[in-house]
Amino acid sequence: LCSYSCVPARGSEVRLLQFMPEDHVMAEKGKMTVKKWVDSKKINLITKVGMVYKMFVSDFKNYRSVGVDVTELDAFGWWCDLFELYVTNYRSVLVGEERDHLFVFVTKTGKPFSGSYWSDTISSLLLEHTGVSAATNLLRSSFVSAFYDSAVSSDPKMRESVAQVMRHSSKEAQKTYDRRTATQRKRQGLDLIAKMSSTPKLTS
Repeated sequence: LCSYSCVPARGSEVRLLQFMPEDHVMAEKGKMTVKKWVDSKKINLITKVGMVYKMFVSDFKNYRSVGVDVTELDAFGWWCDLFELYVTNYRSVLVGEERDHLFVFVTKTGKPFSGSYWSDTISSLLLEHTGVSAATNLLRSSFVSAFYDSAVSSDPKMRESVAQVMRHSSKEAQKTYDRRTATQRKRQGLDLIAKMSSTPKLTS
């Protein structure tokens, strides 16, 4: 769930995320950039480049139109610390020496998650920690709805930036993931009108 709080990605983008230490990536990619190497492998990768963790995503819905998406995670220091602790001390215990896959998130037996098992696991965690029974796509929807209900959503540049974080267009974000009611969608406009109508106007 921590991963979704950094980048509200689609379930498959997180489920298919793989990890490689920076020195391994440098040895594997040869003369290619990390981005081009990830593109050639068609994988979703998280690795450290210099001092910054970066997420390279090539296996996602809008890949054909936008190509490999790169997200720097330095804004989430707390998450990077937890991630480093996990891959350094705990992942190898879960996966064991007999498995050679690079997937970050694994089942209790160390295997990569299937799509259905991942969805069931995230839904169970949501129910356990929030009391709400919900599918994984609700995490994206709730983020978008909260964003459009905030004051900063009126800034077109902010809308476009948030849409790029989620790897789609701002139009798609509103159309597909904005779950606000009609009343909630009108709230900012109504508040503005109410403010304007209540402001005394001087007449000559």
